[in-house]
Amino acid sequence: MLSEICLGGVMTDALHSLFQITMLNSVRFTLLVGVFIVCIGLLPLFKIKEERKVQTIQTRRLSGFKQLAEKKDSLKLILLFAIASILIGFGSGLVIPYLNLYFTDRFDISYSLVGIILALGQAMTAVALLIGPSVVKRFGEVRAVVILQLGSLPFLLLSAYTEILWLAVIGFLFRQALMNAGNPIHSALMMRLVDPSMRGLANSLGQMVFQLGWAVMGPVSMGIVLAYGSYTGYAIVFSITACLYLIGSIYFYFVFGRRQKDIPAPLVVEKN
Repeated sequence: MLSEICLGGVMTDALHSLFQITMLNSVRFTLLVGVFIVCIGLLPLFKIKEERKVQTIQTRRLSGFKQLAEKKDSLKLILLFAIASILIGFGSGLVIPYLNLYFTDRFDISYSLVGIILALGQAMTAVALLIGPSVVKRFGEVRAVVILQLGSLPFLLLSAYTEILWLAVIGFLFRQALMNAGNPIHSALMMRLVDPSMRGLANSLGQMVFQLGWAVMGPVSMGIVLAYGSYTGYAIVFSITACLYLIGSIYFYFVFGRRQKDIPAPLVVEKN
């Protein structure tokens, strides 16, 4: 992931400089190269053979809406998790897909430098994922998610209002790390609370509503930037995202905080 992000920016600038083609065509060619690489990566997946597990008599007997009716508690939890996901997804959809435009519009930097910055964001995410378990051990899963999400807000607002590149990069890196560190904790919590037979639905619905936020808020985000310019526009967009993150975190705490004592502990395998 890090090499791909860096390579994309470097390739775009290199094609523009070496072959004297327009920046637009350079970006187009880079995207086509990315599509080609993704297609090659899909080929090994077709070699994987899936073995279906034999269903029990009880599972076969319960199907469709009847099975959902008998899993009301899990279905309710799935919907509660989905609301949390859509709040965060709408906030992310305003900012994350357009971070490259944010850096180029506000600071007028090269695509190569943008690629390096975004790659550093992925590296910071990897580091933060190592910190997550320590936060969970000290505060519990629900509080850990809330603390990490709230901790990202000052850095998000720093990126929103600064006109200094290195401060914007710091804000981006720490926001990226803290928000993404809470994602696996959120997913693990959902998987343990929901009935095993409903985990596929829980994961699918959570991903769907999160991506819905990205799809819906894209035109809103760019419309605001076009209307108010590269400074005020992004400041407004980032501030709205901060508000949605704040609402999502408060919602998550009050809805799931009281369930903390009912959450089963993670399975620990002792080594001999």
